[in-house]
Amino acid sequence: MRNLLGVPNTLNVLTAYPLLLAGVPGLVLCLCGSGCFGISYQQSERVVMNSPGSNKLLLSERKMDCNAGIEGMMLKEIFLFCYPYLTEKQISSLRWEALGWFLFYAGNVAAAFGSAYYHLKPDDDRLIWDRLPMMISASSMLSILVIERVDERAGLSCLLSLLSLILVSSACERVLDDMRLWVVLNSAPCIAIPAMLFLFPPKYTHSRFWFLATGFYLLARFEGLADRKVYSVNRYFISGHSLEHLCFAMVTLILTVMLSFRNVKIVRSSNSRT
Repeated sequence: MRNLLGVPNTLNVLTAYPLLLAGVPGLVLCLCGSGCFGISYQQSERVVMNSPGSNKLLLSERKMDCNAGIEGMMLKEIFLFCYPYLTEKQISSLRWEALGWFLFYAGNVAAAFGSAYYHLKPDDDRLIWDRLPMMISASSMLSILVIERVDERAGLSCLLSLLSLILVSSACERVLDDMRLWVVLNSAPCIAIPAMLFLFPPKYTHSRFWFLATGFYLLARFEGLADRKVYSVNRYFISGHSLEHLCFAMVTLILTVMLSFRNVKIVRSSNSRT
């Protein structure tokens, strides 16, 4: 790679920072709250009231839509105070969906620093800081989609399982020099995300953004695998790995735009399976 202005692997370092620019706004929204996530539940409650002047009982159907922003997502007490009709199951679902988005954005921000740190002085000791954040981000993206389109419990299990496997794969690569599990974990989102987009209906509007983001994600993975080939094709101007950084940044930007505009399309009811 070219070294410009005394910076080793200049483009690999510089192209990591669009990940920071794309990830920080989403991370700030997760921490500060904006309501843009539109996570929604609907609960129906039959309320029994005494009718004035009559011994009859009137049954009224009261429905409550609760659109949860991200502020205070991690604190169940806030939800109980603001939305007293929510069940504990619903609160957990809101919390875990929000946590998935937080990990997605945090992974992107960490990848900007980790990738730049690695490319400034590439060696085996620093390699994990280039790979680990993006694996966390990709796994979170897959888990979010499972929560949104399949089931909350399945999505939570997917998130925890993938995060555990990421740590195991990092240990295997470091200690045993075995990258097979790492390859599987990187390949899984490439297959699972497009499959779920086609097989399961969206519960939010603007679902087309998922298809666009997935296209850039697959392109990023391809450019990463064909790093040297891409570098030679464009006459050694920019490597496939640098383009991979830019495509990952586009994925983050597209999903942030989606979150900013989407609304609930299919309200998940309190009777959804656990």
